[in-house]
Amino acid sequence: MKTNSTKQIILIIIVAALGYFVDIYDLVLFGVVKSESLDQIMVGADVKDLLIMNYKDNFGLNSFC
Repeated sequence: MKTNSTKQIILIIIVAALGYFVDIYDLVLFGVVKSESLDQIMVGADVKDLLIMNYKDNFGLNSFC
């Protein structure tokens, strides 16, 4: 029979695993809808801002800025 502390540890591991999967799903979903959602957010942006954003995205510079 499992003790109370063993049940708590299993529950903590399950909750942490679910949180991990939610985070991974969020990262994947953002990668899929990123350009459409940014276009909707940046309605008033001029062409120069959009070109800079595309340049950063294509060359992986978003992590540096």
